[in-house]
Amino acid sequence: MMVEAREVVYGVSEVQNQAVFIPKEQAVELASVWAAVDQAATWGDLRKRLSARRYAEAIAQISEDGSEPPETQPFDRDGLGALTDGDWPDFPAQIATEWMPSAVLALGESANNMVSGDWVEFRLEAELDAVAALRQHGFSVERDDALVAVACGWE
Repeated sequence: MMVEAREVVYGVSEVQNQAVFIPKEQAVELASVWAAVDQAATWGDLRKRLSARRYAEAIAQISEDGSEPPETQPFDRDGLGALTDGDWPDFPAQIATEWMPSAVLALGESANNMVSGDWVEFRLEAELDAVAALRQHGFSVERDDALVAVACGWE
């Protein structure tokens, strides 16, 4: 999914030893997905909390034919394997490879695995250089550790 990212938020995780950069609009949307997943008691509750697109994505994680569980069935976030694997919802470090200029991506470290594909990690030492480079490319950049932690599923 290509995102036109002019407003970017980033957050720093000492535990992860990295900074993560996310288009602000996408960070807000991802945070709402994680909140829905964390707060939903039933599948019906989850459906009400997510957009139609995100709910369809969640169903696709558990059903090959798209059949939905009964609305009253308890929702267990651990039942979404992609959620626990980090493959759903979107993986911000992976999405960065789609919207960030290559000169900024070069400041990070490429990473990949056979399941998730390619992504970029910005070690804490590269944080300020990445912020400056994004600003040079016309992005507005704001640090928001709390929003990014929720958008990444860290909290």
